[in-house]
Amino acid sequence: MVLRILYTPSVVPVALAFIFTGLFLGSLAEEGIVKSKELSFIENPRAGFASVLALVFALVLALTTGFVYTQK
Repeated sequence: MVLRILYTPSVVPVALAFIFTGLFLGSLAEEGIVKSKELSFIENPRAGFASVLALVFALVLALTTGFVYTQK
C-alpha cells in the first residue's frame, strides 16, 4: 500500500497483483487454511433482495460517476 502511494505503477502490475492475490487466497481456501462461508439466495430471500438492491445501487452510482467525470 505504501508503494502504491509513493510510486505510481502502471495498470499491468496492479492487475497482476490483483490476480495473484486472488489466486493466493483461493489456494489458501482450498487447503482449508482460510474458512469460507456459503450464502444461499434461494433459501434466504431477504439476503437475495438485499444483494440485488446493493448491486443496483452500485451500478447506478458507477454510471452516474462515469457520466459526471466524462462531462468535465
